[in-house]
Amino acid sequence: MELNSTEVEAANKLTDDLVVEVLSKVPYKSFCRCKCVSKTWLSFSLDPHYCDKLPKPFTGGLLYQEPDSTGINFVGPSPDDGSTDTSLSFLPNHEVLELVDCCNGLVLCRHESSSSPEDVSKLIVCNPATHQWTELPEPREEPEGFLYRLFPRWWNIIGVTAVETFSSESSTWFVDDTWQLQNGTNVPSRPHFFIHGILYALTADDRVLAVEAFRQTEHPNHWIMGLPGYKPSSPLDDYYLYGCLGYSAGVLYYAQPEIDGHTIVLWGLEQGSWNVKHRFSMSNAFGRDIFIRLDYEGFWYCDNDIQVVDVQKGVILIRDRVQDKLCSYSMETGTLTDVHEGFNRYMTYVPCYSMFRVGNARSDEGSSGGS
Repeated sequence: MELNSTEVEAANKLTDDLVVEVLSKVPYKSFCRCKCVSKTWLSFSLDPHYCDKLPKPFTGGLLYQEPDSTGINFVGPSPDDGSTDTSLSFLPNHEVLELVDCCNGLVLCRHESSSSPEDVSKLIVCNPATHQWTELPEPREEPEGFLYRLFPRWWNIIGVTAVETFSSESSTWFVDDTWQLQNGTNVPSRPHFFIHGILYALTADDRVLAVEAFRQTEHPNHWIMGLPGYKPSSPLDDYYLYGCLGYSAGVLYYAQPEIDGHTIVLWGLEQGSWNVKHRFSMSNAFGRDIFIRLDYEGFWYCDNDIQVVDVQKGVILIRDRVQDKLCSYSMETGTLTDVHEGFNRYMTYVPCYSMFRVGNARSDEGSSGGS
């Protein structure tokens, strides 16, 4: 943003209150540019009298999709100021859009076009913060699940059931025919994290799948890690407690309700061992003592379905099956706050403003996404 001398002189005649009122109505990224124009405008962000009125950075939240809907929705503590398109409306000409996964500021979608043959879908990786997107070439097999991680200029995607890796450096899928998940292990749509060169994902039988070495010339190294807490005795066990992975400051965390549901235990993985970090009372938070119930198929389940563990912000997002709503539990105060009504598969979204580099990357203006 550049102003001529006349514009600068006119702006300097405005009162501070009026300038702050104007700045409060612009998107955060525009406000950052404005701070470069004037030292006085920059000082407003440091003034306790004005800073609460000025735009705040968009910190992200949760993406979700209603059942039988093609719309992508967002819920979070900070509203989207318009610079980040969490609805993904910048993706052109896609009549059907399915939210598949989200990690490190990138969103993976499956879409169908009216011009495509029936039952043929494409995969798209996009960045809502930069409006950059690219359509992936078709994998060898139709995958059922994905994990992916973002680097400054490239990413990898793992089709979990097909064990295929896509590299944006070469725009190619690499197939590892030597590896199949053991004993039918499946990776559900739960939070997964990339820490110190290793991707960690929770499996359906409450273990952790660890994968490293995503270079295109090597097959990914992988192994299975055990988890603390309750374990089903078999895949047909009639009682199940859902746990959830978390991450903060280079440490992998795991949270799971105890067998009676009264307490959620948080472990941290340090030097190869799981250590108890905290125990949180759900009885006090929800104001009830019954958390274990029998569903219509005869399976026992816990009311507290942990969706997200955010150790850095000190919150656990829990689906309350009794009230059918998403709640935020404060690790510090032990209190609950309602977040959203209804049940959906929520995915944590944190904006990333890095541009990814891939041959056919596009933006909503149609320009190349490389930098």
